Formats: sequence, structure tokens, C-alpha cells
Amino acid sequence: MNEPLQLNVRPDGVVVLRLCGDLSEERLSELTQAIEADQGVLKEQFHLQGKGLRILFDLSEFSGVYSAKAVAEMARFAKGNTEMVLKTACFGGPKTVQMAAEVVVALSGRDNIKFFETQEEAEAWLREDKKKGFGTHITSLFKKSS
Repeated sequence: MNEPLQLNVRPDGVVVLRLCGDLSEERLSELTQAIEADQGVLKEQFHLQGKGLRILFDLSEFSGVYSAKAVAEMARFAKGNTEMVLKTACFGGPKTVQMAAEVVVALSGRDNIKFFETQEEAEAWLREDKKKGFGTHITSLFKKSS
């Protein structure tokens, strides 16, 4: 079975994270181990590149099945990378997957993550030099209705 969270670094320095399968309670140990390993790779890349990392997060192979503990682990991972990451572009998966991912973003406190319909849109945003449009869609989810 594939690891639930896979990481590779492209020659252009973009870090590609891929969420695969489900994040059920049964896979929590696998997820935690993958997060620990990936955290080390991110730290190494941050020092090697000498600048904030650009992360491309592929959700297209994520089933949308998750446990509350797995969401908390993913939020801890995102929060722990705050200082090393310039911006993260997420793409793929149905709207229900994006909604779960947005909960992780909200719990992590990160404001430099944006969601896209396609990989091409995500890649184009990562190439932009300026941070534009961070977090605007996340904060609107949590506004109180009058």
C-alpha cells in the first residue's frame, strides 16, 4: 500500500506533496511516520535552497475519507512548516476533499495556502513572485452570520 503522504522535490526546487488513499484511523500511524520523515526533508530543502519553499500539494489521489485525528496531524504538519514555506498551492479532488483540506488550513493558522481546480493553475500561482490572495477564501468560511 502507498504511504498516505508522499513527498518529492523537483529539479526546479518545488516540493510536491501527494495525499494518497484515505486518512482513516487505521492509517494514522503511517501518516504520522510519513509526516515526521517529510518534516525532515522540508527542513533540509529550506536550508539548501536558502529561501521559503514553494509547495505543490496534490489531492487528486485522496479518497476524502479521514479521521479527526488525521486532520489534527495534518494541521500540526502545516503549522510546523509555517516559517519554511513561502506558499502552498493545492489542487485536485472533489469539493468535499477541498473542504476537508480547508479545515486543516484553518486549524494550522497558515495564510499562504490557496486551492485551485487544476495543476496548471496551481503551478502558475507558485511561479508568481508576489504573495497574492492568501487566505481570503478561508476567512470567509468562518464569518458569523448576522
